[in-house]
Amino acid sequence: MPVPLCFAQCLVQAWAQEAVYAAEAGVVKVAQTDAQWGGWVTIEHTPVGESAFTTVYWHITPGVSVNQSVAEGQWIGNVVDLTALTGGQYNTHFHFGVRTGYYTNTSNRGGLPQTSCGGDPAYPENFINPLSLPYHYK
Repeated sequence: MPVPLCFAQCLVQAWAQEAVYAAEAGVVKVAQTDAQWGGWVTIEHTPVGESAFTTVYWHITPGVSVNQSVAEGQWIGNVVDLTALTGGQYNTHFHFGVRTGYYTNTSNRGGLPQTSCGGDPAYPENFINPLSLPYHYK
């Protein structure tokens, strides 16, 4: 029986080397490479008059540096060739997660569910479903 995908995040099908852009202006808190999964970028956003939140982008090669300020829509990296990296075990994709609150190390985890799912324990620290948020396009 397949294990359900219960992340409170978006799993986005993508092409290898496809550009990834910041969802909102903020400061890069983590820009990490990883031999097994490619790497990730975590950005803290503190929009004026709104609550702070973080976004995380998994399976990308970072093109930004820690403490760098980024603008909304700014290029932050490229999707890694996850198919090649995992010997065909996974199709190339990336994860986009949103967490309310200021950056903590937990922000790097992606978006595990707020309730138990498929044997994974609840992970209640403020991850939310990105599809539940209002979006605007420029």
